[in-house]
Amino acid sequence: AAQHARPPLLYCISMAAVLLSLAVVNFASQPDCTTATVRNLAPEGAILPTAEWGLGAATGDYVYVAGMRGIDQATNTLVPITGFANDTFAVEARVRKAYENMLLIAADAGAGVADCVRLVVFVTDMFPHRAAANRVTRALWGDGPYCPRTIVEVDALNQEDIFEVQGTFYTGSSGVIPLAPEGAILPTAEWGLGSSAGDYVFVAGMRGIDQETNTLIPIEGSTNDTFAVEARVRKAYENMQFIASAAGVDVVTDCVRTVVYVTDMFPHRAAANRVIREIWGDGPYCPRTIVEISALNQEDIFEVEGTFYKPAVSCA
Repeated sequence: AAQHARPPLLYCISMAAVLLSLAVVNFASQPDCTTATVRNLAPEGAILPTAEWGLGAATGDYVYVAGMRGIDQATNTLVPITGFANDTFAVEARVRKAYENMLLIAADAGAGVADCVRLVVFVTDMFPHRAAANRVTRALWGDGPYCPRTIVEVDALNQEDIFEVQGTFYTGSSGVIPLAPEGAILPTAEWGLGSSAGDYVFVAGMRGIDQETNTLIPIEGSTNDTFAVEARVRKAYENMQFIASAAGVDVVTDCVRTVVYVTDMFPHRAAANRVIREIWGDGPYCPRTIVEISALNQEDIFEVEGTFYKPAVSCA
């Protein structure tokens, strides 16, 4: 039988090098699909928790900071209000300290203002405290882009406080992409409409604002009438859907969480249920939390924020 000549040694070495380089390139192009662990955040110089709760946590590329209030780290007491609690300038120092406390904890995981993907703010008096938050946001974020924000008025906070801010951040190499599609509503202050970060899309609290006029959809009747408020509720969901779709998200199939804030539970929840059935059909439906709060901006009655899953890479 004919003997096959062995390939030269140099040829074998060259082919081995090529195969090895291809393997390295292929490995480097694969996403890191290892299971992420949770790292609790408690940096030196941060406030001390007032009870059984942690300051923050980091897992993968995401950083979650607990609701922060204007507590002085040196004394672990609230920064004094220099005047009345319904005075924007009197509460500004405490509001600023709340943001600074949040950013100090986020920085322990390598996150800063540019990495913010969602803020949720709780106030006990909407007009003055929201104005103070806007002033502090401009001081910290400059001219933007600003972080998506939801702001609601509640009856009370711990220690009879007036302001609390909770933050979510993303530290991945792809960065945070602000969402501001043409045709969307215009933010009413220093906050962004949405952000795309890694595998998730975050949409700020949306209300029933008409994009054409940037004013609230009129309520034809009483605010405690389900059918009278339904058009405004529908517009809030449509605004959320419009912003999320700018990041390539399908609201029906990619929604992982919504939080709904209403000022009158029974009629507004019923209106939300009717609108959800219109959009999601027979389901499956997106996980939802719905709470009644004291007030919303512009004396509104309904707000919805959404989180959506849009994987940057496949781990299949």
